[in-house]
Amino acid sequence: MRASDATILSWMVLITDIGRNFWYLTPAGVLLVLALAGLRTRSEPRERTILRAIAGHAGFVIAAVFGATIITNILKPVIGRARPELADQFGAYHFQPFTFDDLFYSFPSGHSTTIGAVTMVLILWFPRFRWLLLLVGAFLAATRVAALAHWPSDVIAGFSIGVGTTFLVARTMASRELFFRLSPGKILPDVIGFSLQK
Repeated sequence: MRASDATILSWMVLITDIGRNFWYLTPAGVLLVLALAGLRTRSEPRERTILRAIAGHAGFVIAAVFGATIITNILKPVIGRARPELADQFGAYHFQPFTFDDLFYSFPSGHSTTIGAVTMVLILWFPRFRWLLLLVGAFLAATRVAALAHWPSDVIAGFSIGVGTTFLVARTMASRELFFRLSPGKILPDVIGFSLQK
């Protein structure tokens, strides 16, 4: 990566910050607050149904992204893997657990964790496009390697944590019929639709 001057790598570096959880937690938080505020002031059943769905799915995004971020942020200092910028000094497989230094927070990738969580959220919302969303998500996660911020295994681990955490949050919500439901023979829960006639 360091030796390459490929244009695609330059573009990947430019868009790598799309993996910051701020971009997803902030709008979801704003939507959640606005929807809850609307529920306090609206009495019309159709509007309340829509507001409940918005609040529920905004809360789902927050739980998925924030939950995955917590897992990754706990693992980083415990594992203590050196980032690629230290490769000349330590190589690719150097670990210094509990160093509490960002240079040793390579595994797993936090940006990739967020991208994995958001990818899974979108797959659950738009299951028809799951393979396209998975490809786009994997590409966006890989920008961390192009940016020389993480090793490929860091990205794979982070992306997997994001996808897995979101899946578990959705399954937990589905088991309680909270905005998702479990369908026989399907691994992924379905979004519960809401009727505008109610």
